[in-house]
Amino acid sequence: MDNNIKDDQIEALETLADYIPKLIGGIDTVKAELRGERKPDTDEYLKMIIDGINWVLGIVNGCMSLLEEYNIAFDKEKANDYSVAFSNAYGTGNDTAIADSMDADVIPMIRLIQKTADEAAHG
Repeated sequence: MDNNIKDDQIEALETLADYIPKLIGGIDTVKAELRGERKPDTDEYLKMIIDGINWVLGIVNGCMSLLEEYNIAFDKEKANDYSVAFSNAYGTGNDTAIADSMDADVIPMIRLIQKTADEAAHG
């Protein structure tokens, strides 16, 4: 693998590892809003969280060659299952279902990605 690409991927995973705790904090905030403390900007905030989740997934997908080179296992199928489950909950438009799926699906998926990113970025 080209060293420049590898360096870029490592940097991306380091950035990802730093970003994930912030994303989880945002997820916790939006879950509370969806469970009854809804604010005028809750829908906009939820969209920003979803954009963040998609960014995280994009980074992981862009770094798969590095993960494979380092023999770092990433259960892409499990992450996809979590993503599909959240998409289904989001599609219902039910705030409680969305918040529950964030607990059951999104947080575990993000933690799985965090573990992978930490392992790749920090050896």
